[in-house]
Amino acid sequence: MNKYVIKLDNKIISKRNTQRIYNYVWVRVVQREEEIHFYKNTGETIVVKNCLSKHYPKTITLNGQKVNSMTRHNEHEKDSLCYGDYMNYMDKSKTIVRPLKETHVFNDCSKNPIETYKQKNILFSEQLKFSDSVDGVRTAEFFTKERA
Repeated sequence: MNKYVIKLDNKIISKRNTQRIYNYVWVRVVQREEEIHFYKNTGETIVVKNCLSKHYPKTITLNGQKVNSMTRHNEHEKDSLCYGDYMNYMDKSKTIVRPLKETHVFNDCSKNPIETYKQKNILFSEQLKFSDSVDGVRTAEFFTKERA
């Protein structure tokens, strides 16, 4: 059994002890984004019940206002709702999507590394074959910027 190490810009992002029948890995760096949703402007009043939270039921009047997406910090607020509770009442044409400065790094080992993968906001995506085993360790090292 080998150790598999995946590095991104000289930083270890994954270390696994495993047995593999395939030798490829790909890494994607994806820019996070924030979505701001707005309710439809119908004047309708809705009552939302959710048995999983003590903060329900909640009453909302649809005036085209910004949705107060529920988090653990604002769940007690009278107008905060989970996405599943407000998704049918939002005006998707008004949704604002803003990129954040944060990123997520995904790594995956695949039997078919050439398979196309659709992901929004990809900043970096590359596939490599793991190196031959050196002292029981196989490595794949990625660089997001050109090396000097």
